[in-house]
Amino acid sequence: MERKFAMYGRCRRSHAALVASLPHVATDSFDRGVIAKVERALALRDQLQAEQERLRSRAGETREYESSTNKKDCEDPVVWMEWRLKESVPPIPPSFAALLGDCIQNLRASLDYAAWAAAAEEARQTKSTQIMFPLYDDVADYRNWAKKRAGWFNDDVFKVLDWAQPFRAGEGLLHPLRVLRVLSNTDKHRLLNVVEHAHIDAGLQLDPMPPAHTWWTASGPVAVGEPLAKLSFPRPPFSLGLDVRPSFGWYESVAYEAPGEAVTWLRLDEMMNAMCDFAVRTVSHMSGARLGLKDDAESDA
Repeated sequence: MERKFAMYGRCRRSHAALVASLPHVATDSFDRGVIAKVERALALRDQLQAEQERLRSRAGETREYESSTNKKDCEDPVVWMEWRLKESVPPIPPSFAALLGDCIQNLRASLDYAAWAAAAEEARQTKSTQIMFPLYDDVADYRNWAKKRAGWFNDDVFKVLDWAQPFRAGEGLLHPLRVLRVLSNTDKHRLLNVVEHAHIDAGLQLDPMPPAHTWWTASGPVAVGEPLAKLSFPRPPFSLGLDVRPSFGWYESVAYEAPGEAVTWLRLDEMMNAMCDFAVRTVSHMSGARLGLKDDAESDA
């Protein structure tokens, strides 16, 4: 089942547009550090996009499909048609996953830089190894974290930290910063699992349209020989002369492996857009909050 991102409804914003959305550019050395990390992450995202285009346009490499059906088996009350992957393109090289990991680590670091910038000087001097941007799935865990750090940040910064927490995602939705945390932790120990054959955009045109039909598409990695999609409908009492035209679109996907959850395959471009957009908005609000500028994070959803 495809999972949607919470608090994200925008199209991809360009490198320049995201950087321009940081309202407190070069206020001080702290902001310069945050912005440097954001710009590095966005430059790596641009490299990822260019590499995606290169992989998709490799000369002479195409996917082929084969189909099967029982439409001539008149004794079966259900007509079915199935499509399988017959021939595929070479796998995505490890260097692509390494590049993705570098982008994610720079995004995560920008949040920690923003937390360090917002921390009181005494906390920086005495608790330097404990200053980081918290990301909690449980509200009680976050409240406990914040209670232990009373006085480390001003009230406006605490409001931004609360606003940005993953526990604020709706039921069944993905919070961009939770995904960032999970992938960052994964990348610290091993290459991220990136494949071309996990997120399939399968379309179907039927003419004429049967009164009722079921259309199934694969979820997760698909290897050569495995099923991609299957169409089924009650066998009509007469021949329909059905014209079936399926279409398959492929998108690079990454394995999202949160502890205690089944693996979810996230479409790479949508994931990166959500994480970059939300991370940039968050560090922007953090900068405004630490400087005492009017910056209402709670209205930014």
